[in-house]
This record gives sequence, structure tokens and C-alpha cells, in this order.
Amino acid sequence: MVELLKEHLLRKPFAPFRVSLRDGKRLEVTRQFQVALGLTKFSYAPPKSRTTIQLELNDIVSLEPLIRTS
Repeated sequence: MVELLKEHLLRKPFAPFRVSLRDGKRLEVTRQFQVALGLTKFSYAPPKSRTTIQLELNDIVSLEPLIRTS
């Protein structure tokens, strides 16, 4: 899953995506630098927030394209 996350983050052009976690939370990644990867953890900066959240990489269940409907 880590390699897939890297692929999503480095995709050109960047395409927004959603990260689903084991606890049921879903994180929307709308900007390329909204996620920073470490060896076992990742940091997520929620949109319109000045804070970051530290999460375990092994808590990621799936990644999916973020399709916005307007």
C-alpha cells in the first residue's frame, strides 16, 4: 500500500484521491504536499487547517480517486 500511496502522490498531473483507514476514517488528499511519508508513519494536513495528523502507514486500507460532483 505504501508504494501505491507514493505513486498517487507523485502522479503528474496530480489527481486528488481519498485514503480510507482501518478505523473507517477517510482522508481527502486534494494537494500533492498534503501528505508526508516516513518509514512507518505518515503526516496528513487536513484542508483549511494549520495542524497535521500523524498516522500509521499500516492503517491504510485503500486509496481511491476523489471525484468531485459540482
